[in-house]
Amino acid sequence: MKISAGLFLINNFALAHNLYFSVSWIDTLTHSIGGAIIAGIVFYLIDLRGRLINGSTKTVIKRSGTIIIGTVFFVGIVWELFELKTGLTVFTDRGYMLDTLGDLFFDIFGAYIFYFFLISTSNEQQ
Repeated sequence: MKISAGLFLINNFALAHNLYFSVSWIDTLTHSIGGAIIAGIVFYLIDLRGRLINGSTKTVIKRSGTIIIGTVFFVGIVWELFELKTGLTVFTDRGYMLDTLGDLFFDIFGAYIFYFFLISTSNEQQ
């Protein structure tokens, strides 16, 4: 929850001061954190369901990677379409495709960071 609040504050500060257009790494940071947050939510839902069915979080972790990464990718695409639909970005802008691909890459990067953290903490508990 604290990470989500931090992302909210970073995003609002960046929007208020037009940092997305002047500081290139802000977009990278917010998409990476956003990808990790979505991955965490997806894992929580998968783990909750998995524990109800078979009682084992470790089994759920091993089987959930593709679902987590795929869901984060899907949410990233939906977000990019939202930006396009609301006029936050324009398809004809120079660099639109490169920016969109970068955004999706860092969404997935954040999800991988979350997943590797999840695996490493799971292995430490053995």
